[in-house]
Amino acid sequence: AWGVDRDPQPLAWARRHHLARMRGAARRVTLVRGDVRAVRRPRVDVACALNFSYWVFKRREELRRYFRSVRRSLRPRGLLFVNAFGGTGAFRPLVETRYVPSSRGPDGLRIPGFTYVWEHVRFNPVTHEILCRIHFRWRDGTERRRAFTYDWRAWTLPEIQEVLREAGFRGIEVHVEDWDERAEDPGVVFRPMRRFENRSAWLAYVVGRA
Repeated sequence: AWGVDRDPQPLAWARRHHLARMRGAARRVTLVRGDVRAVRRPRVDVACALNFSYWVFKRREELRRYFRSVRRSLRPRGLLFVNAFGGTGAFRPLVETRYVPSSRGPDGLRIPGFTYVWEHVRFNPVTHEILCRIHFRWRDGTERRRAFTYDWRAWTLPEIQEVLREAGFRGIEVHVEDWDERAEDPGVVFRPMRRFENRSAWLAYVVGRA
């Protein structure tokens, strides 16, 4: 596995907290500080741009350049996975909270329970630019505001598929998260769909084949 990031901090965090505990398996992981648009070798079977990270590319030509770079880095019939979110309520100011019980981190350190806060600060319908933030709160009343900030363009599913085709990908599929209407909760299975009923929020993966 190869991981590429321009920022040295997450790479250092991964080495300290993940690779250090992987023992012999860590030899099969290579972390590179660099621009993903410049990656050429080694050619790989699967590339992933998850957590909506590719939304940092706000112009179509920038996104196309990135997708073309990924295609050149894939072996024949290799796959690119990207994810996207949307829905009738997705692109408006909102605050969602979720309590996360206490657990152990990858380095064995105990992590106390906390409240995870996801915020949509603003959305511009003209440019589809969206500003999102993550905050953390603890039971003792302390909090960490703006722990993470995401300045993105929210790409739509048709746009993502179109730019993938322009970059030379084939066999493009959209896999959408199941939804349990009775429980009002997403399922754990993503299924390829050509159409689905819009709802207040949905999560999907778009897959392209080199």
